[in-house]
Amino acid sequence: IFSQPSRRCLCTILVKTYNQLVVLRAITGIAIGGAMPLIFSMLGDIFRVEQRAAVASLLSASINIGISLGQLISGLAGPTLGWRMPFVFIAAPSILLALLGFAILPEPARGSTEEGLKRKFRGREEEFDYEERIDVSKALAIFTVPTNLLVFLQAIAGCLPWGVVYTFLNDYLSQQLHLSVSHSTAVVTALNIGATVGALVTTPANLRELWVGGTASVGRF
Repeated sequence: IFSQPSRRCLCTILVKTYNQLVVLRAITGIAIGGAMPLIFSMLGDIFRVEQRAAVASLLSASINIGISLGQLISGLAGPTLGWRMPFVFIAAPSILLALLGFAILPEPARGSTEEGLKRKFRGREEEFDYEERIDVSKALAIFTVPTNLLVFLQAIAGCLPWGVVYTFLNDYLSQQLHLSVSHSTAVVTALNIGATVGALVTTPANLRELWVGGTASVGRF
């Protein structure tokens, strides 16, 4: 699953028409959107409750770092090597890392870090088997919780403007303000660096857990 976005990204170098480009970019976006819930679900199976906020911050920072590197590579390599080559530089290492992860990362036991399940199976751990599966009714039940609705409304209102900024800022700087592509890329990279720092410092109370979570990940894998 995690290799799907990179494979579609690499296939972008083969497109001949604009419609092909749109379709492949849309499929890439769908694959990325589908991978994100799985990543956070895996974190929930690996880390304890008190560690998850800090680990989620680390993950958010990693995502921002990846976005920054991608835009930096595109802005620097695109004007000299052509628009196709940045897709190769970005996708090829991702595919190799996905294959490496598939080969060496163990499958975490579902629900193994949940305190309620630990209490339920205390003394008979060999019987532990988390059999719950998501279905349509459970997914729709999310929208019956008022707190969830408030979070969704806030997230939509907050993410839309940032999505516009990240998508069009580079073009606006280069086309409207007539900055060079490299200078526009530097501005966007600085914005991403700020977002990365913000993701790391927004949970100062969990800095120790962040360190513990990071070292625990290395130790496990």
